[in-house]
Amino acid sequence: MVEGGRTPPLSAEELHGLGFKIALFPISALTAAAEAMRRVYRGLKESGTSPDLPRLPFDAMNTLLGFPEVWAFERRWQEIGMEDEDAPGGERRET
Repeated sequence: MVEGGRTPPLSAEELHGLGFKIALFPISALTAAAEAMRRVYRGLKESGTSPDLPRLPFDAMNTLLGFPEVWAFERRWQEIGMEDEDAPGGERRET
C-alpha cells in the first residue's frame, strides 16, 4: 500500500476481508518524515525558528540510532587502548 498512490486506502480489516494476510506500507514513515522536515524548514525560513511540532526526545533519538551501543563499543576499545599504553616500554601489546 502506498498512501497517495493508485490503491485506495483500506484498513487492515478491509484488506483481510479481501483475502490479504499481510500488507506492506513501504514509504509511510518516509513520507510522514519528509512532511515534518518540510514544515520545520519552512518555519525556519519564515520565522527564524522551528515550529512547535511533535518531536522525538533527543535521548530517545540517540537510542533509536543505536548510540548507546556505539558508546559502549568506544569505551571498551578505549579501555583496551589504555591497557596497551601501560605495557612495558610503552609499546602496544597484541590483543
